[in-house]
Amino acid sequence: MPRLSPGDLYRLAVPGDPRLRPDGGAVAYVLTTADREADENRSEIWLAAPGAEPRRLTTGPRDAAPRWAPDGRTLAFLREVDGRPQVHLLPMDGGMDGGEPWALTSAPLGAGVPVWSPDGRTIAYAAPCGEVDPHAPVVADALDYKADGAGLLRGLRTHLFSCDVATGETTRLTEGDFHAGEPSWSADGRRLAFVADMRPDRDLKPGAAVYEVAAAGGGPVRLTGEDVVCAAAWWLDGRLVVAGWAGGDLVSHTRLFRLEAGGLEEIAPELDRNVMTGAPATPGRRRSRWTAGCCSAPATAAAPTCTWTGRSSWAATGWSAA
Repeated sequence: MPRLSPGDLYRLAVPGDPRLRPDGGAVAYVLTTADREADENRSEIWLAAPGAEPRRLTTGPRDAAPRWAPDGRTLAFLREVDGRPQVHLLPMDGGMDGGEPWALTSAPLGAGVPVWSPDGRTIAYAAPCGEVDPHAPVVADALDYKADGAGLLRGLRTHLFSCDVATGETTRLTEGDFHAGEPSWSADGRRLAFVADMRPDRDLKPGAAVYEVAAAGGGPVRLTGEDVVCAAAWWLDGRLVVAGWAGGDLVSHTRLFRLEAGGLEEIAPELDRNVMTGAPATPGRRRSRWTAGCCSAPATAAAPTCTWTGRSSWAATGWSAA
């Protein structure tokens, strides 16, 4: 059997971020390959279904984060426009045949992963906000003034937005000196949950919590206490499920909790392994790594948020080391 050589890397095609169509009949996923001539990775959206050959839905070169509409007739994804990722919509005739994608958002610094509302009328996402002057001096009064992969943040913060699918009208949902994580819609479509650390000393000790904000606008409301450092949250069948660390012990296993009237209750305390967002659990490890499909961070991180930096590159912001 011949050995692999560096040139064989250009022959590899790596699938990732699989998303099952709501009827369960097909899977949309990202296929990443290496372009030898351009000296960069290429990513395209592909579709796989039982009894059929996988087929390409988009041409790239940097397409990512496919997300099905609740009725399975539209596929949202991220595509770079002028160096910034924007949410695009791809009509799916019968759920299989892709049409021509069109841009839904035009966020100044790019949009984040699209999250469909239950009725399919609105897409929410997290996106960086702020004015950036790359030549201005940097004045830092906290330790979280930079992030791996992104470098100096220059005052940028990640906040939540909602976009009307029919009109493209965009509404900003959160404001303030904090980073908002990826949103999750409640079953009735009236609220969005997200993880954030709004404490003034968040750069010194992780303490992220779950908040919710009304889809119609308004201030965020904290849902969790200080007994769990939260890293991700999802509304599932009317209940809020949270991933995080109990007691602030970030070197212990990452656990799953559900929000009850009396606070967070662990779902599977007997589970002797880490729970990882975006990846399978790792048995036998005492230190986990949070993955978001695009990047990862050590367990000393809190409230991860991923943003696009261009050239098939994402950066994690909102992490602060303990």
